[in-house]
Amino acid sequence: MKIQYLLRLDDACETMDAEKWGRIEKILHSRNIKPLIAVIPNNQDPDLKNSFSNKEFWSHLKELERIGWEICMHGNTHIYHTRSGGLNPVHNRSGGLNSDL
Repeated sequence: MKIQYLLRLDDACETMDAEKWGRIEKILHSRNIKPLIAVIPNNQDPDLKNSFSNKEFWSHLKELERIGWEICMHGNTHIYHTRSGGLNPVHNRSGGLNSDL
């Protein structure tokens, strides 16, 4: 039996830390690993505004998709709405639909 893994890269957005992203992307390309990229299309999370807005982000994402990387959505704005950890309580906050902060 062949062991397989799913690698998901969270918090991809136009204002992410492009230098860190570039390093992991280079490693994955060199090993022919095609991860799942969890994208925040309308990032409003100040913690993820680490870089200038990358004008090439969406076209680069489409190129990664073309070569086999999978794209999914990781919340629209990445803003926390509750103090509940939800289904996977790693943190005491969640981007759920109910706003009770």
